[in-house]
Amino acid sequence: MDIELAKKVARDAAKKAGELLNNNFQEVKKMSLKGNGDMVTEIDLKAEKIILDLIKSYFSDHAILSEEAGVMGDGASKYRWVIDPIDGTTNYYYGMNPYRVGICLLEDKKPILNVLYNPTKDEIYVAEKGKGAFLNDKKIMVSNNAELKDSVVMFHLSSRKEPRLKTLN
Repeated sequence: MDIELAKKVARDAAKKAGELLNNNFQEVKKMSLKGNGDMVTEIDLKAEKIILDLIKSYFSDHAILSEEAGVMGDGASKYRWVIDPIDGTTNYYYGMNPYRVGICLLEDKKPILNVLYNPTKDEIYVAEKGKGAFLNDKKIMVSNNAELKDSVVMFHLSSRKEPRLKTLN
């Protein structure tokens, strides 16, 4: 498995999907619900297709789990891509930030690569197992703060009731 190639493919796919998102931001008119309050737009599907086509062209033997298309490929594969073409579809639909493109690669069900792209700020976060995390190719780290009172804590509440309640409890 060529992790450098996987990283390049994930970055390229996230950026291409992000370009589509930016080009259509505040223009989305059609939306449908796929569950209780869980929406999908035609841009979700187009962004997902961009990502899937690029990954499949390089890693046709890998399994894929994508938010809209579901599970694809061989369940016996050692590698599985996990894709969220628009993390923050509700925000995106209503013309608000933040929204991002998320792509993760698992090996034996454990993450080895994660790419998160914020197209509105052109920020690409890449984390690789054993190598740390980077923002636009610059190494990033958590602070050394040992006290919660000296820290900044941020979180996001899910649009789904059960995970939201777990966060608040």
